[in-house]
Amino acid sequence: MRAHYFAIGLLGLATLVIADNYFTIALHAPKNPMLHGKLVNARDKSFIAGAPTPSTRCGLDDAAQCPTGNVTLVTRDMSFLASAVPGGQFIYIAPDGSISYPNAHSTLRPPGAQVGGFYSLLASSDHSESVDVLNWRSTKDGTSGLWVCAVAPGAPIAYQAVLKASTGQFNGLGCLSVNGIVIQEAGSSFGAWEYT
Repeated sequence: MRAHYFAIGLLGLATLVIADNYFTIALHAPKNPMLHGKLVNARDKSFIAGAPTPSTRCGLDDAAQCPTGNVTLVTRDMSFLASAVPGGQFIYIAPDGSISYPNAHSTLRPPGAQVGGFYSLLASSDHSESVDVLNWRSTKDGTSGLWVCAVAPGAPIAYQAVLKASTGQFNGLGCLSVNGIVIQEAGSSFGAWEYT
């Protein structure tokens, strides 16, 4: 019986060790005050700086069990959204530079899309402190950098902007460069059941 409790204790400890911490993301653009610090949310299969909330859905019968879904949470390397739906939701960069994610329960992505490529670095902030920032580099062709682009032709970037990454097909034409994405630890609770 004692061995049974010991095994349960080890299983609980292992669960704590492998539990993910999730992070909120915001733009890091200290030379551009209209963009710097703007929260980024997953919305309509894109990442939108300035969107007040993400687009989410919860298919559970008991709504009390649904995560709040009022903020976008990602893994430290921005490879997955912190969605509770079985199988999770990964993040990919399409050949046109779009940073996106599939529907829940799907592994579909555009041909040539890349999973991974975000890397962490320390960058200086407004107050001469270092902050943990993510940037992006393609493992396919070495292109690198992040951009914010208008959500629609003629829409002001200062209000809301689509986050994109440099690729062989997209070099930021018509968009503004940002230094990266600031990640801030938000805990281990899922951000949403699924992001839509």
